[in-house]
Amino acid sequence: MNTKNNQLSTLLNLWHPKRDQQQWVLGTIFEIKGSSYRKPGAMMFFGDLGEQYGLLSGGCLESDLMRHARKVMDSQQAKIVIYDMTDEDDIGWQLGIGCGGLVKILLQPIHTQNNYLGLVELTQQVKERKTLWHAQQIVEGTPQSSVYCDTSALITEHPAIEAHINKFNSQTNNYSSKAVLIEGDSSWLYTPILPSPHIMIFGGGVDAYPVVEIAHTMGWQITIVDKRSAYARQAHFPYADCIIKEPAGALLEQPNILNSVDAVVIMTHNILMDGEALKVAQHSSASYVGLLGPIHRRERILDNENLKIESLSKPLSSPIGLDIGGQLPESIALSILSECHKALYK
Repeated sequence: MNTKNNQLSTLLNLWHPKRDQQQWVLGTIFEIKGSSYRKPGAMMFFGDLGEQYGLLSGGCLESDLMRHARKVMDSQQAKIVIYDMTDEDDIGWQLGIGCGGLVKILLQPIHTQNNYLGLVELTQQVKERKTLWHAQQIVEGTPQSSVYCDTSALITEHPAIEAHINKFNSQTNNYSSKAVLIEGDSSWLYTPILPSPHIMIFGGGVDAYPVVEIAHTMGWQITIVDKRSAYARQAHFPYADCIIKEPAGALLEQPNILNSVDAVVIMTHNILMDGEALKVAQHSSASYVGLLGPIHRRERILDNENLKIESLSKPLSSPIGLDIGGQLPESIALSILSECHKALYK
């Protein structure tokens, strides 16, 4: 069984309550060469009842990986599996995989004796939306795995990662960060684990439905803000994590919410409400702010708020979204979230 989204938080939430009910194996891509569907750090869970949470390929490798995972369950020893799609004699070629690259995957049994590979702690920290690192030793047998919330502790135990940690901390957009494989006497994969992106949508009208549905499919955290009684009703937005029925300005008194936001989409269809939301967005942690509507409407909003687009502390995407030529609400939602995703992950 595969999930509707493959955010690690979703996979952990599915695995955690069942962790002692059956045998589990964690599959992690630790190295690629050439093209591959997923990148190093991608994880997947295999259960002995046939359950599979996540994907390590486009669906090409998973059946064969389950076969290897069952061997890991029987032996309780980690195993490295390599698929070389450039070699005609390799199983990857025989499976008909079209990426044409090489993928190396570590399969590890998950149980109490190895502290669940640190995944119980990881589940809790992810729920609290903390940024942390997962360190995995790349070796067959009984490799070590640990979770680090404190990067100083990680550097103390793994000095070779310090330069990469410093680079990570200096980046303005950590969603583009990749897992790091450091080889030596002992090879380790260090994977940064970030909270799923948090999108705040100002406006709970009917055209926000597909925005919320697509964001939910991607595993994002969703907050809707709309003070109007006829808008942003819970029944219409079952996938929203939080609905705030207050004026946008009230969020200025809730910095804990504003400081957790990665992206802001403004689509109230009301000039004054859009202006208020735009001003509030400048006080958020968002790296993407988009405003629905044409340029002349944007200029009216800015004039009403005595703002200049070049003086905004947050770059404004207006008109919002990538130009994909769509006219339907679903196409516009796809356009908005595509541009938002590009801004967060590029």
